[in-house]
Amino acid sequence: MKGNNFFIQQYHGLSYNHGGVGYSDMEKILVANGYLPLNADGNSMQSGQSTAGRLVRCIRLAFSVPRNAVVVFIYPMYARMSRLLIRILLTRGIRCQCILADIDGVKDGDPVLLENELNWLGRFRDFIVHNPVMETWLRARLGEKVFSPLQFFDFLSAPASGTREKSATIVFAGNLGKSGFLRGLDHPALASVHFNLYGPGQPQDLPITSLVTYKGAYPPYELVNLLEGSYGLVWDGESIHGPAGGLGIYMGLISQHKLSLYILAGLPVIINSTAACAGVVVSEGIGLACDDLTRLPGILASVTDQQYASMREKMIPFAQRISSGRQLTDALKKISH
Repeated sequence: MKGNNFFIQQYHGLSYNHGGVGYSDMEKILVANGYLPLNADGNSMQSGQSTAGRLVRCIRLAFSVPRNAVVVFIYPMYARMSRLLIRILLTRGIRCQCILADIDGVKDGDPVLLENELNWLGRFRDFIVHNPVMETWLRARLGEKVFSPLQFFDFLSAPASGTREKSATIVFAGNLGKSGFLRGLDHPALASVHFNLYGPGQPQDLPITSLVTYKGAYPPYELVNLLEGSYGLVWDGESIHGPAGGLGIYMGLISQHKLSLYILAGLPVIINSTAACAGVVVSEGIGLACDDLTRLPGILASVTDQQYASMREKMIPFAQRISSGRQLTDALKKISH
């Protein structure tokens, strides 16, 4: 139904140095699939239009959408006019489909916010979610909705070329300021492991030693070809010993964008065993699960050259899908049936 598919545009023209690039890529994939943008807030705000003018524009935009249309939006949605647009569309009986990118109430450990989010999300029927774990979690709270899991986030960058060799050098890329476990990387049990860190927010008390190197922050699409190491680490929270703190718990519900980055970079993954994607990483043979980072030396020593090469080989089809937007494209098709 090309011409009757729309999306609420929120991220056009914005630049990111972290996982937010995934939202921008989602909008690019929607455009590539024939979805037309509805911009209720961004451009009018930048032009200095009055609140009344923006309100009139939003209402006109809502009533320009055909009744048989499908409108996709990415949640969370912070812009007031975009949220108003959704409310008007729902009132008109237009089918609105939610790409659930984040659940702030869980991430921030805020039960009041979470209750408000679930009440708002309960208005919708169709959801594209991170993975089957998130689907199960939401079914228990929202009831029988229609869910389509992504499993991996798309990342519209060409897969890295070149080869890698097995070593004890591990890459971690992300917002370093929110990754409290990094302060424990100088643990004596990790003396044989080297960590290369990439991203913004370097903490002042980060242990930069001969075994922990800060490599800097780079634009996401360049980062794929800049990561130096043999493995990519998916870990979050406050402790090297397992999930701790709000983000450590949240890791058990989400698919992290850095996982897609590592797949594109050809870095076999080391993932916290409680993470939502740990099962698929292990079952698809693209990485290893670990419940405590102090056990890394033994885990790395057990990997043969052949096993390492096999993990890299098995990442190739996933990298091709992720780099071409197939994860979201297929999820959209599934949820529209």
